[in-house]
Amino acid sequence: MQKSMSQELLEVKKVTSKGMDTSDQVRHALKTATSAGDLRCAIRRAEETQLPESDYQRFREQHLPEMLRAEEEKATVAEKRRIAEKQQLEAQAASEKRLWEKQTHEAN
Repeated sequence: MQKSMSQELLEVKKVTSKGMDTSDQVRHALKTATSAGDLRCAIRRAEETQLPESDYQRFREQHLPEMLRAEEEKATVAEKRRIAEKQQLEAQAASEKRLWEKQTHEAN
């Protein structure tokens, strides 16, 4: 019994030292994914570790599309903010240029 326990510990150590996932690690990765990329990676890990599909199916079918939509909305908002900031800076630069030209013309 002692020998089999030692062998099992050695196997677990080999698996973890090789970077191979355990089912618990994969389930934790699925539950704690904070981005669509993290979740896609966790789903791929679940497939590679041959986790039952029922354990990760809802993450693929529900959580991943939700995360993708949220990330797309966030990117759209950020792009709109960048465009507005750029337009504001361009308007400010044009205004300053007109003021400088006016002052230059009045000085001459």
